[in-house]
Amino acid sequence: PQHVSALIIEDMDIQTRPMSMNRIQSPNSREETLRFNRTIRSSSSLSTTTTTAKTATTESDVLHAFERVGYPKELVTSWLQSGRIRYTKDEGKEQNDDGVEVSSLGGYYYSDVNPAFRQLCYEQFFITDHGEETWKALAAICGGSSSSSSTKSDGGIDTGGGEPSSSVDGFPIHVMVAGDTVCDEASIDRMKEIFGTSLNMILHRYPNANHSIHNSDQKKYLFDLKEIIRTASLS
Repeated sequence: PQHVSALIIEDMDIQTRPMSMNRIQSPNSREETLRFNRTIRSSSSLSTTTTTAKTATTESDVLHAFERVGYPKELVTSWLQSGRIRYTKDEGKEQNDDGVEVSSLGGYYYSDVNPAFRQLCYEQFFITDHGEETWKALAAICGGSSSSSSTKSDGGIDTGGGEPSSSVDGFPIHVMVAGDTVCDEASIDRMKEIFGTSLNMILHRYPNANHSIHNSDQKKYLFDLKEIIRTASLS
Protein backbone atom coordinates (compact mmCIF):
# COMPACT_ATOMS: atom_id res chain seq x y z
CA PRO A 1 0.00 0.00 0.00
CA GLN A 2 2.85 2.43 0.64
CA HIS A 3 3.57 2.45 -3.10
CA VAL A 4 -0.02 3.36 -4.12
CA SER A 5 -1.11 7.01 -4.31
CA ALA A 6 -4.60 6.45 -5.72
CA LEU A 7 -6.81 3.68 -7.10
CA ILE A 8 -9.38 4.06 -9.90
CA ILE A 9 -12.25 1.61 -10.30
CA GLU A 10 -14.15 2.11 -13.56
CA ASP A 11 -17.81 1.06 -13.46
CA MET A 12 -17.47 -1.99 -11.23
CA ASP A 13 -19.15 -2.98 -7.99
CA ILE A 14 -18.74 -5.89 -5.54
CA GLN A 15 -21.95 -7.85 -6.14
CA THR A 16 -21.76 -11.62 -6.54
CA ARG A 17 -23.09 -12.66 -9.97
CA PRO A 18 -23.68 -16.33 -10.84
CA MET A 19 -23.70 -17.43 -14.48
CA SER A 20 -27.51 -17.33 -14.46
CA MET A 21 -27.25 -13.52 -14.28
CA ASN A 22 -25.14 -13.37 -17.44
CA ARG A 23 -27.38 -11.86 -20.11
CA ILE A 24 -25.05 -13.17 -22.83
CA GLN A 25 -25.61 -16.89 -23.28
CA SER A 26 -23.98 -18.69 -26.21
CA PRO A 27 -26.36 -20.77 -28.36
CA ASN A 28 -23.41 -23.03 -29.16
CA SER A 29 -20.69 -24.49 -26.97
CA ARG A 30 -18.70 -22.91 -24.17
CA GLU A 31 -15.55 -23.93 -26.04
CA GLU A 32 -16.54 -21.81 -29.03
CA THR A 33 -16.80 -18.77 -26.77
CA LEU A 34 -13.38 -19.45 -25.28
CA ARG A 35 -11.89 -19.80 -28.78
CA PHE A 36 -13.38 -16.51 -30.01
CA ASN A 37 -10.87 -14.70 -32.23
CA ARG A 38 -11.02 -10.95 -31.71
CA THR A 39 -9.31 -10.41 -35.07
CA ILE A 40 -12.30 -10.86 -37.36
CA ARG A 41 -11.74 -11.54 -41.05
CA SER A 42 -14.10 -12.57 -43.83
CA SER A 43 -14.60 -16.31 -44.04
CA SER A 44 -15.10 -16.07 -47.81
CA SER A 45 -12.24 -16.25 -50.30
CA LEU A 46 -11.44 -16.16 -54.00
CA SER A 47 -8.92 -18.83 -55.03
CA THR A 48 -6.55 -19.59 -57.89
CA THR A 49 -4.05 -22.43 -58.13
CA THR A 50 -1.29 -20.38 -56.48
CA THR A 51 -2.99 -17.70 -54.40
CA THR A 52 -6.05 -17.14 -52.32
CA ALA A 53 -7.50 -13.67 -51.78
CA LYS A 54 -9.88 -13.27 -48.87
CA THR A 55 -12.85 -11.10 -49.70
CA ALA A 56 -13.23 -7.78 -47.90
CA THR A 57 -14.35 -8.08 -44.29
CA THR A 58 -17.65 -6.34 -43.59
CA GLU A 59 -19.70 -5.42 -40.54
CA SER A 60 -21.89 -8.41 -41.37
CA ASP A 61 -18.90 -10.68 -40.70
CA VAL A 62 -18.52 -9.04 -37.29
CA LEU A 63 -22.21 -9.40 -36.46
CA HIS A 64 -22.14 -13.06 -37.48
CA ALA A 65 -19.03 -13.80 -35.40
CA PHE A 66 -20.61 -12.35 -32.26
CA GLU A 67 -24.00 -13.87 -32.99
CA ARG A 68 -22.43 -17.34 -32.84
CA VAL A 69 -21.48 -16.73 -29.19
CA GLY A 70 -24.77 -15.13 -28.15
CA TYR A 71 -24.26 -11.37 -28.54
CA PRO A 72 -27.29 -9.41 -29.85
CA LYS A 73 -26.98 -7.39 -33.04
CA GLU A 74 -27.91 -4.11 -31.34
CA LEU A 75 -25.11 -4.41 -28.80
CA VAL A 76 -22.45 -5.28 -31.39
CA THR A 77 -23.64 -2.45 -33.64
CA SER A 78 -23.20 0.01 -30.77
CA TRP A 79 -19.61 -1.18 -30.34
CA LEU A 80 -18.93 -0.70 -34.03
CA GLN A 81 -20.26 2.85 -33.76
CA SER A 82 -18.32 3.69 -30.60
CA GLY A 83 -15.02 2.24 -31.83
CA ARG A 84 -14.77 -0.68 -29.41
CA ILE A 85 -14.74 -2.81 -32.57
CA ARG A 86 -12.68 -1.08 -35.24
CA TYR A 87 -11.59 -1.62 -38.81
CA THR A 88 -7.89 -1.95 -39.63
CA LYS A 89 -6.40 -1.91 -43.12
CA ASP A 90 -4.24 -4.90 -43.94
CA GLU A 91 -2.29 -5.19 -47.17
CA GLY A 92 -0.08 -8.03 -45.97
CA LYS A 93 0.20 -11.56 -47.32
CA GLU A 94 0.72 -14.85 -45.55
CA GLN A 95 0.59 -18.58 -46.26
CA ASN A 96 -2.31 -20.75 -45.20
CA ASP A 97 -2.00 -24.32 -43.87
CA ASP A 98 -1.68 -25.64 -47.44
CA GLY A 99 1.22 -23.35 -48.24
CA VAL A 100 -0.90 -21.17 -50.53
CA GLU A 101 -0.25 -17.43 -50.34
CA VAL A 102 -3.20 -15.55 -48.89
CA SER A 103 -3.77 -11.84 -49.39
CA SER A 104 -6.42 -9.82 -47.61
CA LEU A 105 -8.63 -7.42 -49.54
CA GLY A 106 -9.13 -4.28 -47.48
CA GLY A 107 -8.45 -5.40 -43.93
CA TYR A 108 -10.07 -6.80 -40.83
CA TYR A 109 -11.95 -5.81 -37.68
CA TYR A 110 -10.43 -5.99 -34.21
CA SER A 111 -12.59 -6.19 -31.10
CA ASP A 112 -11.67 -4.73 -27.71
CA VAL A 113 -14.64 -6.75 -26.43
CA ASN A 114 -13.51 -10.23 -25.41
CA PRO A 115 -16.29 -12.86 -25.08
CA ALA A 116 -13.85 -15.40 -23.62
CA PHE A 117 -12.88 -12.96 -20.88
CA ARG A 118 -16.53 -12.36 -19.97
CA GLN A 119 -17.22 -16.09 -19.84
CA LEU A 120 -14.24 -16.78 -17.57
CA CYS A 121 -15.08 -13.85 -15.30
CA TYR A 122 -18.47 -15.38 -14.57
CA GLU A 123 -17.00 -18.83 -14.08
CA GLN A 124 -14.00 -17.92 -11.94
CA PHE A 125 -14.63 -14.53 -10.35
CA PHE A 126 -18.14 -13.08 -10.33
CA ILE A 127 -19.64 -16.15 -8.69
CA THR A 128 -17.39 -15.73 -5.62
CA ASP A 129 -17.40 -13.21 -2.76
CA HIS A 130 -13.94 -12.03 -3.81
CA GLY A 131 -15.22 -8.54 -4.65
CA GLU A 132 -16.62 -7.82 -1.20
CA GLU A 133 -13.72 -9.45 0.62
CA THR A 134 -11.21 -7.39 -1.39
CA TRP A 135 -13.21 -4.23 -0.73
CA LYS A 136 -13.15 -4.96 3.01
CA ALA A 137 -9.38 -5.38 2.80
CA LEU A 138 -9.09 -2.01 1.05
CA ALA A 139 -11.33 -0.41 3.68
CA ALA A 140 -9.02 -1.76 6.39
CA ILE A 141 -6.09 -0.06 4.66
CA CYS A 142 -7.83 3.19 3.68
CA GLY A 143 -10.40 3.80 6.43
CA GLY A 144 -10.15 6.33 9.24
CA SER A 145 -11.76 9.72 8.62
CA SER A 146 -14.48 11.36 10.68
CA SER A 147 -16.40 13.01 7.82
CA SER A 148 -18.88 11.34 5.49
CA SER A 149 -19.05 11.75 1.74
CA SER A 150 -21.93 11.72 -0.70
CA THR A 151 -22.63 12.36 -4.34
CA LYS A 152 -24.49 15.42 -5.57
CA SER A 153 -27.53 14.99 -7.75
CA ASP A 154 -25.66 16.60 -10.65
CA GLY A 155 -23.00 13.91 -10.58
CA GLY A 156 -20.39 15.94 -8.72
CA ILE A 157 -18.60 14.93 -5.56
CA ASP A 158 -19.70 16.19 -2.14
CA THR A 159 -17.36 15.34 0.73
CA GLY A 160 -19.01 17.56 3.29
CA GLY A 161 -17.22 20.74 2.28
CA GLY A 162 -13.95 21.66 0.60
CA GLU A 163 -11.87 19.53 -1.74
CA PRO A 164 -12.07 15.72 -1.63
CA SER A 165 -9.36 14.53 0.71
CA SER A 166 -8.06 11.24 2.01
CA SER A 167 -7.73 10.02 5.55
CA VAL A 168 -4.35 9.82 7.24
CA ASP A 169 -4.03 6.14 6.36
CA GLY A 170 -4.08 4.48 2.96
CA PHE A 171 -4.96 6.19 -0.30
CA PRO A 172 -8.06 7.54 -2.09
CA ILE A 173 -10.14 5.13 -4.16
CA HIS A 174 -12.05 6.76 -7.02
CA VAL A 175 -15.15 4.76 -7.96
CA MET A 176 -16.43 5.81 -11.38
CA VAL A 177 -20.04 4.93 -12.21
CA ALA A 178 -21.59 5.38 -15.67
CA GLY A 179 -25.12 6.54 -16.41
CA ASP A 180 -25.69 3.39 -18.44
CA THR A 181 -23.92 1.32 -15.82
CA VAL A 182 -23.49 -2.38 -15.18
CA CYS A 183 -23.26 -1.63 -11.47
CA ASP A 184 -26.01 -2.39 -8.99
CA GLU A 185 -26.87 0.66 -6.85
CA ALA A 186 -27.42 -1.55 -3.81
CA SER A 187 -23.87 -2.83 -4.27
CA ILE A 188 -22.51 0.73 -4.52
CA ASP A 189 -24.35 1.50 -1.27
CA ARG A 190 -22.74 -1.58 0.28
CA MET A 191 -19.32 -0.29 -0.79
CA LYS A 192 -20.08 3.02 0.96
CA GLU A 193 -21.25 1.14 4.05
CA ILE A 194 -18.04 -0.87 4.25
CA PHE A 195 -15.93 2.30 4.04
CA GLY A 196 -18.06 3.95 6.71
CA THR A 197 -17.08 7.57 7.38
CA SER A 198 -13.82 7.43 5.43
CA LEU A 199 -13.26 10.14 2.83
CA ASN A 200 -11.09 7.73 0.87
CA MET A 201 -13.98 6.38 -1.21
CA ILE A 202 -14.70 9.12 -3.74
CA LEU A 203 -17.65 8.52 -6.04
CA HIS A 204 -17.69 10.00 -9.56
CA ARG A 205 -20.86 9.93 -11.69
CA TYR A 206 -20.88 10.03 -15.51
CA PRO A 207 -24.54 10.40 -16.56
CA ASN A 208 -23.71 10.46 -20.30
CA ALA A 209 -21.35 7.46 -20.29
CA ASN A 210 -21.79 3.74 -20.75
CA HIS A 211 -19.76 0.99 -19.05
CA SER A 212 -16.63 1.98 -21.00
CA ILE A 213 -16.43 5.45 -19.43
CA HIS A 214 -13.01 6.29 -20.87
CA ASN A 215 -14.42 5.76 -24.38
CA SER A 216 -17.93 7.14 -24.04
CA ASP A 217 -17.24 10.31 -21.99
CA GLN A 218 -13.59 10.98 -22.72
CA LYS A 219 -13.68 14.71 -21.95
CA LYS A 220 -14.97 14.36 -18.38
CA TYR A 221 -12.97 11.17 -17.79
CA LEU A 222 -9.68 12.81 -18.80
CA PHE A 223 -10.48 15.93 -16.77
CA ASP A 224 -11.04 13.81 -13.66
CA LEU A 225 -8.03 11.58 -14.39
CA LYS A 226 -5.68 14.57 -14.65
CA GLU A 227 -7.01 15.96 -11.38
CA ILE A 228 -6.61 12.58 -9.66
CA ILE A 229 -3.00 12.38 -10.86
CA ARG A 230 -2.30 15.98 -9.82
CA THR A 231 -3.73 15.43 -6.35
CA ALA A 232 -1.90 12.13 -5.93
CA SER A 233 1.40 13.75 -6.88
CA LEU A 234 0.99 16.19 -3.99
CA SER A 235 0.44 13.51 -1.37
